Amino acid sequence: MRFNDDSGTSPVDLDNEDIIAAMKEMRGYIDITPGDFKEIYKFAYNHAVDRIARSMLAQDVMTRQVVCVNPETSLLETAERMAAANISGIPVINSQDKVS
Repeated sequence: MRFNDDSGTSPVDLDNEDIIAAMKEMRGYIDITPGDFKEIYKFAYNHAVDRIARSMLAQDVMTRQVVCVNPETSLLETAERMAAANISGIPVINSQDKVS
């Protein structure tokens, strides 16, 4: 089961186990109103993020071809390199290829 936000996408796929675990966290009778659904969604989303975080390894998200810059690289060029490589961080290295 996939829940989508207003844009039609969601960063986390919720499975039935996430939803059941979320429903067990809620107290009392569940009357499905928009507010209740949002509460279920919040708990289920947190369960899904937790499940994914426990199951993923660094190798699953790491970049194998490292993109680097030197301390003299402009911020604009650095941002362009990061965007081109679709990465959110970039090491800054010195002339000896050591992280500065």
